[in-house]
Amino acid sequence: MASNQTSHYGLNQWEAEDRVIREEFNGDNVKVDAALAGLAAQTAAKAAQTEVDGIKTQLAAKAA
Repeated sequence: MASNQTSHYGLNQWEAEDRVIREEFNGDNVKVDAALAGLAAQTAAKAAQTEVDGIKTQLAAKAA
C-alpha cells in the first residue's frame, strides 16, 4: 500500500518498503487517463473557438 499521494491528483507514491498493490496502480491510471481526456477536450474547444474568432475577424474586415 502506498505511503504517500501526490498533492494535485492524489496519485500513489510508494516508498521502498511499501507493497505495490495493483488496484492502486490501476486507479492511478484511471486518474491520469481522465485528466488527459479533460485536457484534450479543453484544447479542442479552445482550438475551435480560435477558428471561430478568426472567421469573425475576416468577416468584419470584409464588411468594413
